[in-house]
Amino acid sequence: MKQAPLTLLVVGAFLAPVLGGQVFIGEQALDGGFFNSLRTAALPLTAHAILGVLVLAAFGIQVGIRKVIPLPNPAITISLVSVICAFGMACAISSFKWLSWTQWLEWITYAFALLATVSIVGRDRGPRVVLWALVAGCAITSLIGIQEYASMRSTDPSWRIFAHWINPNALAGMLLIGVVLALGLAVSEEDRLHKLIAGFAAIAIGFAILLTQSKGGFLGVGVGLVSLAVLQFWFGARKQLLALLVPLLVVTLLAAALRSNSTTGAGLARVEAAGGTAEQSAGFRQLLWKGAVEMVKENPFGYGLGTFRYESARPGLTPQTQFAHQGWLQIAAETGVVGFAAWLALAVAWFATVLRGARRAPKDRSVRLGAVIAAVIACATHNMVDSDWQHFGIGFAFFLLLGIGTQLAADGSLPELLPRPARITALLLPSVIALALIHSGTVEILKATASAMLRTNYPKAGEILNTAKSLAPGDGEVYWLLSYTTPNEPKTTWANIELAAQRQPTTSNLRMVAMTRRIQGDKVGAQRALTEALQRDPNNLPTLAMLTRWASEDGDADGVRKWASRAIGVKSTSYYLVRALPQVIPTEIAECELVLAKHAGQDEADDLRLDALRIYAEYARITVPLIKAHWQAGAGAYAGELPTEATFKLAAAETVAKEMLLRYQREGRPTEELAELTKVLAPPDFGPLR
Repeated sequence: MKQAPLTLLVVGAFLAPVLGGQVFIGEQALDGGFFNSLRTAALPLTAHAILGVLVLAAFGIQVGIRKVIPLPNPAITISLVSVICAFGMACAISSFKWLSWTQWLEWITYAFALLATVSIVGRDRGPRVVLWALVAGCAITSLIGIQEYASMRSTDPSWRIFAHWINPNALAGMLLIGVVLALGLAVSEEDRLHKLIAGFAAIAIGFAILLTQSKGGFLGVGVGLVSLAVLQFWFGARKQLLALLVPLLVVTLLAAALRSNSTTGAGLARVEAAGGTAEQSAGFRQLLWKGAVEMVKENPFGYGLGTFRYESARPGLTPQTQFAHQGWLQIAAETGVVGFAAWLALAVAWFATVLRGARRAPKDRSVRLGAVIAAVIACATHNMVDSDWQHFGIGFAFFLLLGIGTQLAADGSLPELLPRPARITALLLPSVIALALIHSGTVEILKATASAMLRTNYPKAGEILNTAKSLAPGDGEVYWLLSYTTPNEPKTTWANIELAAQRQPTTSNLRMVAMTRRIQGDKVGAQRALTEALQRDPNNLPTLAMLTRWASEDGDADGVRKWASRAIGVKSTSYYLVRALPQVIPTEIAECELVLAKHAGQDEADDLRLDALRIYAEYARITVPLIKAHWQAGAGAYAGELPTEATFKLAAAETVAKEMLLRYQREGRPTEELAELTKVLAPPDFGPLR
C-alpha cells in the first residue's frame, strides 16, 4: 500500500498523453468498441474520468495511510482554492449548466493532481519516475503519430498528424511538454543509458512535433528550449548542456529532410506556406482574442466553463468557435475577471515559490527543477496562441508539473499533521469528486451507446436515454437525442426539443424549437426562439436565412428585406471574410439574395441573383470537391455537409442560372458570365451515396 499512491500517479502521468487528447464536441455514436472509443470524440469525459480517478485514488490512499503529508505552502494553496472557487462561481450563472459543471469537475481534478503530486512524490525518486512516465506517454503518442504519417504519406504528403488527439495543434501542445522534459532528463540523469533513452525519446517527440506542422507548437518548443538552457546554466549544469546537442541535431536534420520534400506538398508544406495561411490562422485568432476581450467587457462575471463554443459569437466578429486559441483569454471569458485574477495569482505564487532559493538546493534537484520550470514556461507560452489548459491531457500534465515543481522547490511544501476530522474530509472529498467523474462518464457512455442504436433500434435507444435522463436531468443532449426516438409521437418529440433548448440553448437547438413551434402554428413563438438565437450569435447565417424564408412564405415583404439585408450585410464583415476554414463557403447569403429577388424590382432582382450565383459557383469550385473527396474516402460529412445537401443546393442554383441565361438570350443581353456560371453549377457525380 505504501507504493500504491506513487504507482497510481505514475500510471495517470503515462496515460495523460495517451487518453487525454479529446474534448467534448457534442454527442457522438459509440463506434469501434469501448476501449477504442476512449481515444475518440465519442467518450472524452469517460477517458478523463479514468485519469481523474487514478489521481484521486492516489491522494485518498496517501491520506489514509499517512498522518503527516506534505502540502503546498500557504501562497499556492490559497491561490489554488481561489481558482477552483472562482471557476465554480462562474459555472453557477452559466446558461449551459450541465456542461459547465462537468468542466468544473475536471478543473477540480487538476487541483487534486497538484495536491496528490506534492503529497506523494517526495524530492528524489518520485519526481524522476513521474517525469519519466510523462515522457514515455508522449513518446508512445509520438510513435503513433509517426506511424500515422507513414500510412498517410502516399495519399496526402502534407498530412498533419493527430495521434488520437482532437487536432494537430493540441497534440503539439502536449508533445512540447514531453520534448522539454525529455531533454531535461538527458541533462539531469547521470546514468549513460538513461541519458541515451531520454535522447531517443526527445528525437521521437521532436520529430512528431514537426509532423504536426503547428507553428504555435514550434514557438512553444523554442521558448521551452531557451528557458531550459538558461535555467540549467543558471543552476550550474553547464557541462551537462552538451547532452542537448545530439537530439537537437538529429531533429534539425529530420526537419531539413522534410523541408526538402515540401516542394511536392510534403513534410513542412504548411509551414513553408506560412504567408498564405496568415489570414486564416493568425487573422482568425486575433479576431477570437478581440472577441474574448469584448465578452469580458460585456459580462465581467464570465459565461461558465466550457461555454466559449456557444457564447463566442456574441461580439459578432467570428462564428461560434470551440476554443479562443488563447488559454489565458478563454479563462477570462468563461470565468470572468475574478477567475482570471485568481489564475494569475496562482501563476505568480508558483513561480515565486519555485525560483526562491532554487540555486541553494542540491544540484541534481535544481537541474531537475529547471526542466520542470522550462516545460511549464513552454506550455504557458503555447497557451498564448492555443487553448491548451482546456484539453484535459495537457491540463492534467501541467498541474502534475506544478506539483513536482512545488515539491522540488526549497520551501514549496510543508509537512502537515492531519487531525482526524481533516483526514476524514481529505478522504471524503476526493471520493465524492471521483464518483461525480464516474457519473458524468456513465451518462456519456449511455448517450454514445444510444446514438449508435438510433440507426437501427429506436425503442432500445429510448430506454437507454431514459436511464441517462434519470441520471442527468439537466443534460440538454439527453432530451435532444430522445426527440429522435419517437418519430410517430410528434407531441413527445416537440416536448423533448423544448426541454433540450431550455437546458442547452444553442443556436441549433433554438432553430429546431422554432421549426416545431411553426409546425404547431405558433409563429410568434417561433420568431421568439430565433430572436433568442440571434442574441447569442447576431450574425448567425442559418438563423437569418430561416427568418428570411419564413417572411417570404408569410408574404411579409418588409420582413424579407429586413432579414435578407441583415444577412447580406454579414458578407462585408470579418465574420464572413476571415473564417476558420476559408475553404468552406457559406451559401445562406446566396439563399437570402434569391428570396429577396422575388420581392424586388427587375434590375435589383437580377443583381441579387447574379451575386447569389457567384457565391454558389465559389462553393462549387472550392467546397464541393472537398465534400466529394471526404465522402469517397468514407469519412462521411465534410464540415457538416453531405453530398445530398450539396447536390440540392447546386441543382437549385443551376435552375436559376439556366432561367436567367434563356431570358438574357431573348433580351439580347450579354450571356458570357451566365453561361460560365451554368457550367460550374452543374452538380457533380458523387458516386454511390453511403
